Amino acid sequence: MTWLITMSTAKSIYQACHCSVADSQALGLVRPACAMTHPVSLSHHEKKVVPCGKIYKLEELAETTRLATPQESAFAIRLQHISARWTDHRSCVLHDLSFDIPLGKLTMVVGPVASGKSTLLHTLLGERLISTGSIISAFPDAAFCTQSCWIMNATLQKNILGSLPLDPDWYSTVLNACALSHDIEQFTQGDKMLVGSNGINISGGQQMRLTLARALYSRKQMVIMDDVLSGLDATTEKLVFASVFSESGLLRRHKLTAVLATNSGHRLAEADLIVVLGSDGTVAQLGTYDELSSADGYVSNLQIQGRQDDSMQNSGLCLPTEAVREALSKALPEINAADASISDLDTYKYYIECFGWIRWSIFVVICAMFAFFSTFPQVWLKWWAADNMLYPNTNAAYYWGIYLLLGVLTVVSLGSAAGFLITSLAPRVALTLHERLLSTVINAPMSLFYTSDTGSITNRFNQGMELIDMDLPLSLINTVVMIFVLIARAIFIAATGKYIGAALFFCVLAVYVLQSFYLRTSRTLRLLDIESRSILLAHFLETLGGLIILRAFNWDQHFIERNNELIDIVQRPFYLLLSVQRWLSLVLDLMVGGIAIVLATIAVQARGLDVGLLRLALVSIVGFSAGLKQLIIHWTMLETSAGAITRVKSFVSTVGCENLPAERVAVSESWPQFGSVEYRNVMASYGKGSGPVLKDVSLTIEPGQHIGICGRSGSGKSSLIACLFRLLELDVGSIHVDGVDISTIPRQHVRERLIALPQDAYILPGTVRFNVDPTGDNDDASIIQALEKVGLWKMLCIDEVGGLDGKLPQDLLSHGQRQLMCLARAMMRRSSILVLDEATAALDSETEALIQHIIQERFERYTIIAVAHRLDTIRQFDHVAVMDAGAIVEWGDPATLLRRESAFHTLYNDMKGITGP
Repeated sequence: MTWLITMSTAKSIYQACHCSVADSQALGLVRPACAMTHPVSLSHHEKKVVPCGKIYKLEELAETTRLATPQESAFAIRLQHISARWTDHRSCVLHDLSFDIPLGKLTMVVGPVASGKSTLLHTLLGERLISTGSIISAFPDAAFCTQSCWIMNATLQKNILGSLPLDPDWYSTVLNACALSHDIEQFTQGDKMLVGSNGINISGGQQMRLTLARALYSRKQMVIMDDVLSGLDATTEKLVFASVFSESGLLRRHKLTAVLATNSGHRLAEADLIVVLGSDGTVAQLGTYDELSSADGYVSNLQIQGRQDDSMQNSGLCLPTEAVREALSKALPEINAADASISDLDTYKYYIECFGWIRWSIFVVICAMFAFFSTFPQVWLKWWAADNMLYPNTNAAYYWGIYLLLGVLTVVSLGSAAGFLITSLAPRVALTLHERLLSTVINAPMSLFYTSDTGSITNRFNQGMELIDMDLPLSLINTVVMIFVLIARAIFIAATGKYIGAALFFCVLAVYVLQSFYLRTSRTLRLLDIESRSILLAHFLETLGGLIILRAFNWDQHFIERNNELIDIVQRPFYLLLSVQRWLSLVLDLMVGGIAIVLATIAVQARGLDVGLLRLALVSIVGFSAGLKQLIIHWTMLETSAGAITRVKSFVSTVGCENLPAERVAVSESWPQFGSVEYRNVMASYGKGSGPVLKDVSLTIEPGQHIGICGRSGSGKSSLIACLFRLLELDVGSIHVDGVDISTIPRQHVRERLIALPQDAYILPGTVRFNVDPTGDNDDASIIQALEKVGLWKMLCIDEVGGLDGKLPQDLLSHGQRQLMCLARAMMRRSSILVLDEATAALDSETEALIQHIIQERFERYTIIAVAHRLDTIRQFDHVAVMDAGAIVEWGDPATLLRRESAFHTLYNDMKGITGP
């Protein structure tokens, strides 16, 4: 009898639970799950489809082709009626070129600005579109040195070796030939020193010599170089030319074919063949130096000018020495290491503050409403079943109506929560965090860029913002909703009886123990996953920046293999994270199965339980256990996405701001009106542990004076200018502009009010108008007048470019034209002080003369401070300051200093010792 009663009770419980599961799970669990899954699925689908479209478009692009290579030839390269252009939508830059480049000889390419010298070199490598004609090359690849150096973020030795193994004897020979041995001896780590992203840890001259060393070490039979000597000081240039290009140099000793494009004329006599390109992109002259110098033309008219580049330490205003960089590295906290020190509570508080607490409260209330509307139908089904047993089929319409209404409210509340999050909260957070991140980078001290990898900084804007924009909102809504759903289900379970409530307690306890192990592991793995992608991104950016060089050296396959290796490395933490998630899922499933067995046993053995309440409890406990699993999965996704918030918060709080609280003095709109500059006992260094780079410098520059600053490498010229622009903080002393201490003025105002014309011209992404007048303070007529003055308007006003409203491609302008564009931009600025950092060092004589003429005419009444690498440019200045070891050792009129034995006279003679009188 007991057995029959037990079986009867079990049967009734099974039937009740079967009905409840069929209705409650199908309508109460599956429906909300689908509603929560669809946005995620659509988002993931979009994230996969959009990149596929971009990849498809990329695959449609034409690939570069290797030049035809004969078995034997008497020439290195033969050009036959070549006309070439940059892209399909551009007109030809080179027109009908026909000549042979001799085998094993030195060929120099010269010509005025925008004549197509760089385009010719790229055409020789097969990197430009050939409209007509053909090129035949004796070699399948070549070593290539660009005018803008391509440097990997690796050791100095690795940059020279590339993909080749180390040959100690040849390596030492190349270092000596490129005058790098002495530099390496000065480095603490020697050639194992990391050069940093884009070579930021070495000077511009060292970058030039490093790229030349890379070309020589490769032992390619052809070496193509784009003005590689323009960035070297007079002494170094003499040594490198003698060791590499002279009759006894490496190129001729090893019978290598060399092509050198240059704007300098003082080495043309060493060339075996000179190719002169005209301004129309044709061959204006062709022959030896003796032939061309005796005939009328470009070579005979070329003024042979010296290359006094005594401090080409960099292409910008300031680069510190290695000892300084070590001090900076110690002074700047480890950014990536700080990411793991921020707790999750601080991260989520930071995230909610970006929402705003009121908006967050509204979002939480809507999510709670969804949890109620999606869970209460189970209770409603229980009431319905109980009422139906008393009054069969009498109130079906009423119960069906309420049940459907709850379903509609479930969908509406979920849609409201998702819509409010996606349209209001997520954009607000993304904009706020992006502004904070960008503001931190813009206002960061210069030490950040000396000690941080470009890929690490870029990754915060790339993957970090993608996680914040896309993954984090979806993970957040799923996690919050599941929390409220589980709370509701826990209430229902606890109300069924003490035994089932006890099972719930043990269930929660088991999950708590699991998450204590799981979350700690997943948090570490998620940080490794995010940080490891910085390496891959940095490699991609380096490869993209040096694509032409890699193809020239035939190293592209090596970099593809390296990319695959990095992908494997990046995938490791991601794979481990997925493995941990699978482990969690397995353990939770086993736990759910165990709880279900225990509850089924209790239900069968117990007496006096409400059958309807019991079936609700059974369904709820199974759903609760499955919900716990979903919660932890969504919580993991939230943790992974929240790592981006952690990285932003740590980056913003760690990097700090270069602006100081004392910089609050307001100046008039006309400041600086007169242009007086005064250095008062200035001492400066790059941080604790580094020696002073400026030592008790006192200098007074009257309004309207033209001052030249010169000196040997490391003398402090660039540091002197960096202090004026507030790029380098003063340890002692002050700098006054028009009588105002610039340390009391916001440094952004100081930089806005001073005009700088550096050597490396920077073209802004955007239209021609934006490039010339970024602030929009000038009318179109003034902009056109400035462009006409520098000789660029004629080429920019054509339909192909689009005039002022046309987009200015990076590859449209030559190096000299970019400098002219920057000069036009300077002409639009309103100030009384112009600072020049050898703006004409790498230009041909014609463009240099044009720039000097415009400066003398347009900025005649300005105070001009010029870092002079070519001393002929400052002979007409009012005064010259000669620096040595961070101090001004000589000050006076250039003409007077040249008439007597002086430091300036010695520097000038060193320059003339190279170029001749």
